[in-house]
Amino acid sequence: MLAMVILTPITTTVTQTNPDGHTSHPTIHIVGNSNFTPNSGVIQGNGSITDPYIISGWDLNPNGNIAIEINNTDAYFRIQDNDIHSKAYGQWPLSPSKYEGIRLTNVTNAVIEKNKVWTNQGIRITDSKSLLVDTNGIYSNAQGLTITNSTGITVRSNTIGDDTITVTTTTNFHFYHNSLIRSQALSDAPDNKTLWDNGYPSGGNFWSDYYLYFPNGGMDRCSGPSQSLCPAADGIGDKPYNITNIIQDRYPLVRFYALGPNVLAPRWPTPVNMNATQVGPTSLTLTWTKARDELAVTSYLLYQGARQCGGDQLITTLQGNTTSYTITGLSSGTTYVFKIEASDSGGNVSCLGPSLQVTTPSWLQIYWFFIPIPIAGVASAIAVPSLLRSRHRNLARTIIFVTVLSVVAALFYYLVSICGLACWAPPL
Repeated sequence: MLAMVILTPITTTVTQTNPDGHTSHPTIHIVGNSNFTPNSGVIQGNGSITDPYIISGWDLNPNGNIAIEINNTDAYFRIQDNDIHSKAYGQWPLSPSKYEGIRLTNVTNAVIEKNKVWTNQGIRITDSKSLLVDTNGIYSNAQGLTITNSTGITVRSNTIGDDTITVTTTTNFHFYHNSLIRSQALSDAPDNKTLWDNGYPSGGNFWSDYYLYFPNGGMDRCSGPSQSLCPAADGIGDKPYNITNIIQDRYPLVRFYALGPNVLAPRWPTPVNMNATQVGPTSLTLTWTKARDELAVTSYLLYQGARQCGGDQLITTLQGNTTSYTITGLSSGTTYVFKIEASDSGGNVSCLGPSLQVTTPSWLQIYWFFIPIPIAGVASAIAVPSLLRSRHRNLARTIIFVTVLSVVAALFYYLVSICGLACWAPPL
């Protein structure tokens, strides 16, 4: 065990700059008790149990390295409320990389809480004990959380997306109230103090694939420690969630447990569609498939152009329950490209929204069928009177009939082209 070295309390001022009010900071590397300094991102504290070192409020990009690495210390410290990312803030999906977010080795008495970790390798804990990983948002596309050869580790209330959680040769491990989206957990044989839930009625974790256990629905019909009191739903699944062949979450939650930062961008279903209707020379109406989010889609961003994340120009921001929008002020006979993206309450924006190319018709394309009408009208005005005064009265009647029929047909075609069959549908 390392000796405790108490430093003078540290206080620094943080200038807010990024969307979360965080300041850009170089990668942080601390070895031993004596390297907790302002240059190492420490903003306050003296390393004691009552006044731990605080590493907080930073925006860190590993840039091919490790964003925060702390080794060989038993000082009390907290890594909290930092943005750690290998791509632009809020962007999705993250591209594969070897970047790491947080790595702790031979550490005791640490808390990792309320961070957003957007790297390929999220949080790695090795040879450590008495650690709490609490209310973080971990979205890494590969290895989200790795715990090896450690003891007394509690992982709770985190949001973990598109990741793998790996726990090996670790004892007294406690994992509960986490929300795992498209993620899996891997673990070797646990000791008798390892738990993947918090008992009843507190419950375990939310697993996004838990519904597979109930192909016919009915995940939560019963209650009680044995889920034998029916019907009486309690927010806990009626069957355990099998993490491995020998490990279970005995009380899986059936609803998303949202305490950690929201780091998961909305997703689009497959197939996803965007369509244009009522396309006129200067306006059209766009409709699209709803996006999905673990909490809720709060807004849609409609762009002109179709770059991968967004578009060339933001046209408007719409409420999250909107699935159509009418665009006016367009030019006739012009090709446009439109794209829609979804956003949630955490400011996460999708990048794979549907796009559509559409060409507005020219005025001639719309109204060409009106051109024969004045010609027929003028011809009729000249020919019909003389025909009526002659022996060709039937021919005159035929000309009048054809002219009227042409006008009626043109008006019918115009109405159908403008509003489709809706003009003729009876009111509900």
